[in-house]
Amino acid sequence: MYKSRTYYKDLLSRFIRNEVTPGEVEELCAFIEREPEEYKEMLNKEDIMALTEEVARDSQTVFSDKDVNSVRDQLLLHAGMQVRKAKPVADGVRFLQRGWVRYAAAILLIAGVATAIFMSDHRRFMGSGIVSVNEGSVNSILPGTDKAVLTLDDKQIDLASDKSGIAVGETIAYTDGEKLSVAGKRLMLTTPNGGQYQLVLPDGSKAWLNAASSISFPSSFDGGKRQIKITGEVYLEVSKDNSRPFLVDVDGKSTVEVLGTRFNINSYVNEGTIKTTVFEGSVRVGAGGSSLSDGHEADIAGTGKVVLKPGQQAIIAVALPADRQPKTSVTDGSNKIAVLTDVDLSQTLAWKNGLFSFNNADIQTVMRQLERWYDIKVRYEGKDSGITIDGKMYRNVSLSSVLEFLRESGVRFRMENKTLIIL
Repeated sequence: MYKSRTYYKDLLSRFIRNEVTPGEVEELCAFIEREPEEYKEMLNKEDIMALTEEVARDSQTVFSDKDVNSVRDQLLLHAGMQVRKAKPVADGVRFLQRGWVRYAAAILLIAGVATAIFMSDHRRFMGSGIVSVNEGSVNSILPGTDKAVLTLDDKQIDLASDKSGIAVGETIAYTDGEKLSVAGKRLMLTTPNGGQYQLVLPDGSKAWLNAASSISFPSSFDGGKRQIKITGEVYLEVSKDNSRPFLVDVDGKSTVEVLGTRFNINSYVNEGTIKTTVFEGSVRVGAGGSSLSDGHEADIAGTGKVVLKPGQQAIIAVALPADRQPKTSVTDGSNKIAVLTDVDLSQTLAWKNGLFSFNNADIQTVMRQLERWYDIKVRYEGKDSGITIDGKMYRNVSLSSVLEFLRESGVRFRMENKTLIIL
C-alpha cells in the first residue's frame, strides 16, 4: 500500500517523541532503507528544528543550531540502520544517557533501537567506553570527500575536490564538462585515505574508486583488448565490446576478464583477500601472478580459473586466517579460489552508495574501514573483546558520531590526535 511522505514525516515525529510501536519502528526503518534519499530530504534543518522544539516544550530544553545539527547527524547515523532481526536488549544494557543525548530525550529511543540492533548475543555493554578523547580534535575529523591525484608520466595533478569524477577520451574532462589540459599514453588515478572518485574510461566504461585505491589505464584502448590495473577497491561498469575483452590486473595477484558487466573488486592488502563480486553479466577470475597474453585469454601461470555469475563472489586468499575462511563455497580445484554463492550484494556495494555495512564484523574489520575513510591510524592495546558489529550507517557523518555509536556498542578506546587506540 502506498503511503505518502507526510505519513512518514508524522511517523518520524512520533518516533522522536517515543510514541511509536515496535512495528512502526520497523516500518520507519524499512522506509529509510528503501528510500534513503527521500529520508535525507525529510531531515532538513527546519524539520529537525520543528521536531526538536516539540521535545523542548516538554523538557524545557533550549536548542542551538549546533544542537539541531547534532540531532540530525544522529538521526542519519542511527535511524538509517537496517533492521535485520528484532533482538531484545539484554539485562544491564543502558540506553545512551550522555553526549548528544542531553539535547533531546527522544534520541534515547533512537540510541536504544540502534543498541538493540547492533547488540551481539554474547556480550553486554557495561559503562562508558571512552577513556580519554580530545573532543576538539575528534570533531575536526570529517568523512572522506571526492578527491584524487591523476598521474601522467612523471607529472601529478590534484583533481578538484568539488568535482566527483573525470572522463577520458581524446582529451580528459571532468564529468561536468570542464576540460583538463593533459595528454599521455598511460594514466593512473589514485585516491588517498579519505578520498573517493569516479572515472569514465576511453571506451565508455565507468569506474568508482573507494578510498586508498588506484586504477592505471591508457589514454586510448588500442589493439584487441582493453587492459587496466587496479589496487584497493573499485566498482566497474564495463561497456560491452565482444571484439575486445576487458582485462583487469588486480595488483599482480589476480586477473579478471569480462566482456560487458557490472562487478566490484576489493583487494586491499591489509584485508588478506581479493574479492571479486558480480552484479550483472559474468567474469572469469584467475589467481596467482599473471601475465596477459596477446590473445583474448588471461594467462594465469600455474592456477585455475573460475567463471562468476551474478550474485557470486570469488575469494582469493592472499593471507586468510583459518577463522575467516568462507563457510559456504565451492572451489575450482586449485585450492586457491573459493566461490561464494549467497553473497549480500547490497553489503558489497554499500561503500559506493554512501554507507558502511557490517555483517557480524569484528572490530579489526570495522577499524580498517574507518582508517581508510577518515584517514586515521588505529592501534590496539587491550585484548580482543569479541565484540561484533552488525548493521549499516551513513558514511557522511563525522568521526565523532561514529565513535559515539561504537562507545554505546561496548567498544572501549581513547583518541590521541589522529590515532584511535582500542583498549
